[in-house]
Amino acid sequence: MKAILFLLVFVLVLTAQAQETTLDTTLFTAVYDYQLQTCDADGLPVCDQIPIAVRIGSHVTHCTLFRPAHQEGDVSIETLMAQEQMHFPQLWLNYPEGQTTTHERILPNTFVGIEPTPTQDWALSPDTLTLAGYLCHAATTTFRGLTWHVWYTDEIPSSAGPWKLHGLPGLIVRAESDAHSFTLSRLITEAEPITYSDSPDFQKMKQSKLTAHKNKVYSDRRYLQQPTYYVPDLLSTVTHVEVFNLKDGSKAASINGYFLPQTVHVYQPLEQ
Repeated sequence: MKAILFLLVFVLVLTAQAQETTLDTTLFTAVYDYQLQTCDADGLPVCDQIPIAVRIGSHVTHCTLFRPAHQEGDVSIETLMAQEQMHFPQLWLNYPEGQTTTHERILPNTFVGIEPTPTQDWALSPDTLTLAGYLCHAATTTFRGLTWHVWYTDEIPSSAGPWKLHGLPGLIVRAESDAHSFTLSRLITEAEPITYSDSPDFQKMKQSKLTAHKNKVYSDRRYLQQPTYYVPDLLSTVTHVEVFNLKDGSKAASINGYFLPQTVHVYQPLEQ
């Protein structure tokens, strides 16, 4: 609980420095189980897993990590660490209108990428499958270097999906590539505001440049041995430090709200 309280205090500090704008109100929230098939520094297979919330409004879709605001109870420190280890971005489709804005946390900074809202060229299939109680239809696409096989249902009238995948005649229920998969686990129907936070400390750039920077940092062979290799003067960036006790008896440190990774896994980019 102490750890969660610290995180809430830290969020309040950031909120005081950032400008928050309400963009839309959710029609519903789709929660996905995001799994990443990768390996550790010794080459042994690992499956990382976190929950993703796709908050769907009338004109803005917000894809983010599934946080306590969207569920009952606290998120464990271990889950928060896993979320950062998987390097999943936060993004707003159709904000600003016709654009997609992405936030990437790369220690010690938050980067903002902006691009025209990307679309996928879907190939629809007559194949059907029942998933999570919904009759689903198959579709495939190749997007940003990955081939995606998805199942969508027109029983949920929304063209949304996890991450940047969207544009089908129904909500995406499952999406799979070689290393990544998203599976719908639940729907939340309570209306919630969709907000956007900005700060003069955020570093803004074109999305293509941000993607290239992220892939370069985490694909470097030094990353597995020294995860903060790309921040040579790390101590000079420290403004907040907290140490957490983990369930296995070990400890974890948070610097400026970013968890310092104890171990990392081979990076599997979502886009090239």
